[in-house]
Amino acid sequence: MPSRSQADEKVGYWRLLRAASRRFVVLVAAVVGVTVACSAALGAIGGGNVGRAITLGLYLVGALAVFAGVMIGSRGPSRSKNARFESLIGPRLVRWATPEEQRQTLSDSAIFVTVGLILIFIGLLVDGRHTLF
Repeated sequence: MPSRSQADEKVGYWRLLRAASRRFVVLVAAVVGVTVACSAALGAIGGGNVGRAITLGLYLVGALAVFAGVMIGSRGPSRSKNARFESLIGPRLVRWATPEEQRQTLSDSAIFVTVGLILIFIGLLVDGRHTLF
């Protein structure tokens, strides 16, 4: 029989996972909602097909999110020692990123890529020109 602390650890892990999943779903819902609202408004203002505008908006924002995720994930292991000198001009005072900074970079990249792929998939589902099944 597992000890009391192991059981508490399992419960804590599932609570953490449930809370993280809830935050991720809220993030995706907010991004989809804002994208759909802005795309529909632009489509209506432009006098075009609103459904097509929504589809294109989801594709565009999804592609931009995937691109941003790839760019964030491609960041090298060096960081600036001073925030004032992060421009291309000036002394190059660099340091190596800590393991925590590297993990954070990969986590941010994964979130952007995942949200982008979800938006593209929703765009495929909404697209009236193509059927998936």
